[in-house]
Amino acid sequence: MVLTDDGKVYIGGDNEYYQVGMGDHSAMIGKTVREPQLNEYLKDENIIDIKAGYYHNVVKTDNNEFYLWGNNEDYECLVFDFEDDEDEEYVKIPTQFTFENKEIIAIYPGFY
Repeated sequence: MVLTDDGKVYIGGDNEYYQVGMGDHSAMIGKTVREPQLNEYLKDENIIDIKAGYYHNVVKTDNNEFYLWGNNEDYECLVFDFEDDEDEEYVKIPTQFTFENKEIIAIYPGFY
């Protein structure tokens, strides 16, 4: 992942677990993205921090909002409710995480 001075996120690399965050419409699912590409889902956000886990990512906006995506097999993207159980394993696009009645100051992705 690359964070530019204008607050945009570019992502490349392995995409086996949707860690590039481009969703199902992408022809890159399960493939290596060889050139960093602008993450279209975050293009309207002003990103101020990025963190990468093993197969998942997290970014923070200037409004103190957090977005996570990638492998969610062990709920490392903090997404617990899915309409379709088959999709539970992956968070395919950057998804905002909120913690009710709490202000989040940091999320650090780990190995799992």
